[in-house]
This record gives sequence, C-alpha cells and structure tokens, in this order.
Amino acid sequence: MVQIAVVSSGDSLWSIANSYGVPLEILSNVNEISPETPLVPGQTLVIPTTNRFINPFFYQTPMHYRYRPIEVNAYVRVDDPNAVNIVYKYAPYLTYFNVSSYRVTFSGELTPINDDEILNAIEDTDAVPIFVITNFTGEEFSPTITRELFTNETARERFVSNLVAILAEKPYFAVNIDFEENYPEDRELYNEFLRQITPRIKEQGVLVSTTLAPKVGPSEPVAWFGGLDHDYAAHGQIVDFVNLMTYDIGGWFSGPPGAVSPLPTMRAVLDYATSVIPNDKIMLGLPLYGYDWQLPFDPTVDFAETIGPREAVNLAREVGAVIRYDYNVQAPFFTYYDTAGNEHIVWFEDARSMKAKLDLINEYSLRGASYFILGRSFPENWELLSEMFKIQKIL
Repeated sequence: MVQIAVVSSGDSLWSIANSYGVPLEILSNVNEISPETPLVPGQTLVIPTTNRFINPFFYQTPMHYRYRPIEVNAYVRVDDPNAVNIVYKYAPYLTYFNVSSYRVTFSGELTPINDDEILNAIEDTDAVPIFVITNFTGEEFSPTITRELFTNETARERFVSNLVAILAEKPYFAVNIDFEENYPEDRELYNEFLRQITPRIKEQGVLVSTTLAPKVGPSEPVAWFGGLDHDYAAHGQIVDFVNLMTYDIGGWFSGPPGAVSPLPTMRAVLDYATSVIPNDKIMLGLPLYGYDWQLPFDPTVDFAETIGPREAVNLAREVGAVIRYDYNVQAPFFTYYDTAGNEHIVWFEDARSMKAKLDLINEYSLRGASYFILGRSFPENWELLSEMFKIQKIL
C-alpha cells in the first residue's frame, strides 16, 4: 500500500518515522532528505512499505493494482551536462530514455547531436534509448519544415535515408516523432507521411511512436496547444504507441497561474483519447516541474519561472510559506512575497498530486507513463512509481 504523510506544523522526519514505525534512515533515504532538514507544513513524504511495516493511511493504492506491469519513458536532454548521471540514477525506474533530440531540416537532413556518451551510459543499464526527432528550430516548432517533409518527396526520402543510416549505426530501440504546431490543414498530410515512413522504420527492427498535443475532441485543443494537426485515431492505428502531452494544460510559463496538469482536464483528454486510440498504446504525459508566477501576471510581458518539486519545497521553507493543496485540480501551491515586495504564486507537484495522476494509468488501463523532463529532483515520485507498478524492461 502506498502511504503519504502530509507534514503538520511541528513535525520532524524523526516524529513522522516514529509515527509510522519506519526506520528513520529508510525514510530519509527514500525521500532524499536529511533528518536535520526542517520540514515545511503541507510538504508530503512517501512512507516506504515493507513486510515489517505497513500502516493503513488515507492515501493508499489497492493491492490488486500494485505491481501492475507498465512501460515508463522519460525525456532527457542530450546537452544536459549532468545527462550521464541522470541516466544512471533513473534507469531503474524506466523502460526507455527519450533522448532529446535530433532536429529535422527543410531538406530532410537530421542535425547531428553528440549522443555517444549518453547512449554508452544507457547501454550500461537495463533501459533502452528512443531516438527523438523534432521540428524545433531552437526557437520554435516550425510548421513550414514539416510541410516541406509532408509534400516534398525528395526531402522525405532524404529524411528516411538519414534516419535509417543512424539507426544502423546507433543502438536505438525506437523512434519518437515529435512534430508539433504543424499547420492544422496539414493533418491528413501528416497522417500520410506516417503511413509511408512507419513501415520503413519498423523494417529496421525498431518501434515507432509519436507525441500528441492534448485535445478533448477532434477539433478541441486544450489551452495554448494547437493539436488540430494531430489526428488521434490515425496515429493510434499507424504507430506502436503515443506520448500524450497532458502537461502545461492548466498553468504554463506564458499563461495565467494554475496547476500544470489539473486532474479534471487530464481526465477530459483521456476520455477523448481512449475513445479513438487503443488504451494500451497510450503513454500518459506527466510533469516533473512547476512554475513560479509573479503577481499580478501580465502574459504580454511576464514569463513564469520553471521550478522543480524539491526546489519548490525548499523555496517554501526559505520564505516561510505554508503549502496548501487544491483537491479539485489535485495540485499543491503556495504564495509568498519576494525581497522587492512582489507577490508570487507557485504551483508544483508533490506525492499527492503524482499519485492522483499515476492512478489514472490504472483507471484507464494505459500502456504507461511518459515523464517530461528529467533533471529536477523529485524523489517522492520515483518511490511512488516503484511502489505502485512493476516497470517493464526490454532487456
């Protein structure tokens, strides 16, 4: 059973360990927090379970769900200076690493990246790498690049040839096509592009996946996302699985404050997605980050700062904030004033919010989870994941 403790004023790691009958060292290690570190009211801790200590608690996972096998992938940036350490740390929790990313050009070339070191590290683990291809230019996703690929046979053939050559040289297990913000009128062109290239990629012995923008209907995108170019039903038929981007669907860096992945919106996206895509082809997108907005927020001039879950708790401790929880959207938040007197609001993720999201994988019988993006500390999530599921391994 998964157990989550919510810190009250005056609690310490020792008092919580004693209350649950858990060895202090184990509680400290699982949550990656020193016994001397002051806890923040509203902060959450995952209580590890063993045969020696299982206590009933409000936040629990039914035993018939525990250890259900799922696939899990997570994006890692190849240019992250800590990428190799990230691989070794998180490989036990993952089926795949989405190595981000190769960029396609107008002519069908693939911009080279230095992925040898990260691929060597992944080969040392029991996870496998996925080759991520985007239409990102470094500044934006380009619909003109994808239109050229969709309509220019020469560019498309060069793209496939270059991709096949890299797959022959490097140990990628699958390909992820992450073409975003295409022209809405190019939806069928994208479908036909996938129909043509997917069999040729699979001939190389690899799986093919796509990344889909969140929608609640065929022509009903969520928040700032486009998504009209993504035909859920067609992708579900053509490729092996899809990564569903159910993040930045509430608050986002250039939008009004709110939960990054509000649970009711996630459900609405899943209700539509599972009506047209086989459930066992859907990887649920999960955020490993939140945002810090200065108030009042003006989207024409302001951008929220990205903040990790552990960073958010540390900030709350630093400014003396109490973490509150919105049970409607299933997300934690707090407010504070900076040294210049400006008010801020921070929405992020904690053990409660991630458990609510992970429960959707069971509820909708999904293939698994897709995390964006590795690099920020969130130990509670990984303990939850390993308590609730058995991570499928390819090797």
